[in-house]
Amino acid sequence: MDTETLSVFEKTITLKTKLGDLVTNHEYPANDPKSQILLAYQSILVEHHTAITLLVQNELYGSAFALVRPFYELLYRAHWLIRCATDKQIDKTIQGKPLCANISETLSVK
Repeated sequence: MDTETLSVFEKTITLKTKLGDLVTNHEYPANDPKSQILLAYQSILVEHHTAITLLVQNELYGSAFALVRPFYELLYRAHWLIRCATDKQIDKTIQGKPLCANISETLSVK
């Protein structure tokens, strides 16, 4: 790895550590389903980031890039959950149920 890439790489690890500290030091409501889901998402995101980091360090770039899509999908889900999800959608997410029967039904205008 060239020195510039290595420098950026080290900064991402530092940033991940700082963000992890912020998340783990924050007090979350004990019985809040949204917080519980977000903590689970954060845990998975940290695992994915760690795996991507290790794969890049070992020059396994294809495998590292394979984790980029699920990483961003989970980020998108977390933001959707925070800003858009209704209580009913949060309950469905917790139960592992699909949020809609099919895409055509979801996109239909009534």
